[in-house]
Amino acid sequence: MPSISDPLVLPQDVTLIPVTDLPESTRAQLQAEPGDVAVSRPHQRASSKVITADTAELLREFASPKTVARAVLDFSTAHGLDPRATLEAAFPILRELINDRMLVPGERDYGGTAIRGI
Repeated sequence: MPSISDPLVLPQDVTLIPVTDLPESTRAQLQAEPGDVAVSRPHQRASSKVITADTAELLREFASPKTVARAVLDFSTAHGLDPRATLEAAFPILRELINDRMLVPGERDYGGTAIRGI
């Protein structure tokens, strides 16, 4: 299990889809607000999650490996937000996404070979 202080990355197979782009039958099953985004990853036990548009934008900070602290700082700076408040608000969902393997270690060293993601 990765630590919250490890560099993390959003795997390439994770999808972020605006809820409004989903079929009506799917939207009816979700408890979503306008602007929310569905995040999912194929072949995972965890089901799709509905997150806010701001959380989805924060997740995009993990397109390349970053620590949570760096991603929150970069996001907060870009949006003129308080990094501490942003971290406090985002921490529970980030921890959940780590546990659900939608955010994974950015690099692992296997005998000298760095492998991106898992």
